[in-house]
Amino acid sequence: MKNIVKVWYLSDNESGKKLFSQIENLKVQTGYFDIAEISSITPLQEHTNVFIFDLDDFQTDSIVNIVSQDERFKNSLKLCILSKKQIREFDSKSYNSFKLELLERPVNNEVFLLLLEKSLLVELYRDLLHSTSSSNHGGVNSLETVMEVNRKRVFEPGFERKQCLNSIIEFKSRSQEEEAKLRDKIERIHLDSSSFFQLK
Repeated sequence: MKNIVKVWYLSDNESGKKLFSQIENLKVQTGYFDIAEISSITPLQEHTNVFIFDLDDFQTDSIVNIVSQDERFKNSLKLCILSKKQIREFDSKSYNSFKLELLERPVNNEVFLLLLEKSLLVELYRDLLHSTSSSNHGGVNSLETVMEVNRKRVFEPGFERKQCLNSIIEFKSRSQEEEAKLRDKIERIHLDSSSFFQLK
């Protein structure tokens, strides 16, 4: 069961280091890499992997290939911090948008951290449901609706940061309760099966 998060931060500029230092305070596993080291990146199968691409001086075609076609990142959440020009060029090309968000720089670090924490919780809960029962996987969609998980909306003027934070706390509490219930069910199933085989 995946219950460990790793955030991979890949950048080609110095300004990304400040944002990364704040991400480290989220108490999740993190790694900072120069984009030139991308060939050495190997996502951890037992973890929930989240990738942040902070690319300021990188060709758009190369970005599309990395975040849309590279098999290593296909099933993981990818947050791309790009310039307005890069996003326009990106949108003009054909790409796979699965678990991909394009964010225009400069980003407000405080708001980005709220966005990231909310996204991490959703990804963790998604993996939790997927690892226990595929029939429960649809529950994520309803929870995303309740959470109003719309990453672009977080950056709109007038968005209530307090409301966002309260939603994160509420969702975290709810997901912990659900995880405890699921683990309790698994334990009871295991005990029942053990008793059955002892009787046999």
